[in-house]
Amino acid sequence: MRFRRVKAIAKKEGIHILRDPRSLLLGIVIPLLLLFLFGYALNMDVENISIAIVNLDSGTQSENIISLFQGSKYFDVKDVYYNPVNVDEMLKRGDIYAAFVIGRDLKQLQLIIDGADSTTSGIALGYIQSLLGKYSVSTRSYDSDSLTVDNRIRVWFNSEMKSRNFIVPGLIAVIMMIIAALLTSLAIAREFETGTMEGLIPTPLTAGEIIIGKLLPYISIGFFDMVICLLAGIYLFDIPMRGNVILLLFSGLIFITGGLSFGLFISAATRTQVLASQLSMVATFLPAFLLSGFVFDIANMPVPIQILTRIISARYFITLIKGIMLKGLGLDYLFPELLFLIVFCIVVLKACHKKLMQGMAGSV
Repeated sequence: MRFRRVKAIAKKEGIHILRDPRSLLLGIVIPLLLLFLFGYALNMDVENISIAIVNLDSGTQSENIISLFQGSKYFDVKDVYYNPVNVDEMLKRGDIYAAFVIGRDLKQLQLIIDGADSTTSGIALGYIQSLLGKYSVSTRSYDSDSLTVDNRIRVWFNSEMKSRNFIVPGLIAVIMMIIAALLTSLAIAREFETGTMEGLIPTPLTAGEIIIGKLLPYISIGFFDMVICLLAGIYLFDIPMRGNVILLLFSGLIFITGGLSFGLFISAATRTQVLASQLSMVATFLPAFLLSGFVFDIANMPVPIQILTRIISARYFITLIKGIMLKGLGLDYLFPELLFLIVFCIVVLKACHKKLMQGMAGSV
């Protein structure tokens, strides 16, 4: 492999990128736009749940319970009723999301929740149980000789339980995988469609030199995108950075190289730009979004799907980026994930090299 030949191919590809505004738009603007849109839109924090309280008790304890709801940021108490009302009708109209009924003498407490959205209803149920648990503990009396337990719950790595802290790092991995594959999915297919590949075949250029030369400009763009997304996550979304920045950047570089190589493989395999762009979107977006653990917990998936997720590179980079940023983990904990990314990158590069050689031989 000659460095001068690789440099020439890289220069040619760089000039093509600069002359194509769409490639620059796709490579620089789109990742930031996706990060902002998904970062602000995907918010699993549930606050201001509209709730109506029906209080059929005349004691002070029921008023204390009501004050807990009114003082919580998680609930928006629309009204407090002291007589029976048609709660079902209010739920149907969407005036409230939940209703809490306090029976006479506190003998019966009833919670009615709109279960159309199971996620929100589950979170609301947890909030209400937590409020009632705190009230129960605060009003409980103990004998002086009995053993009391000082119950203090501490949440590590995300003490404020902000969903943004685990959504944004996962978003960076998903966006980088999608953009990386899209950037290079047209690189080789374009050469075959325009006929310039026939001009490269008689030259001393090897398939490996063509692949490396085409990868280098896109690696620069992808790495720049990742740095910008990381800075936006840290300074715009307030994501903590507790680990080694060098390890994170190195892991990101390997991940981006693997994604770009996968895009080149698709480009060499399809040899048509339309099919390459469509296939790269299907082969990267759906697995990275659905099977990487970014949205859905892998442990809750069926066993065959869990096995399938083991070949999704975004799964391992999400573990890496969350472990480094949120937990401050080092290579001693994250080495298996980094090793997989390296192996994935090598395997895809070899597959791309083989497919390009077959394509070049078929064009002779």
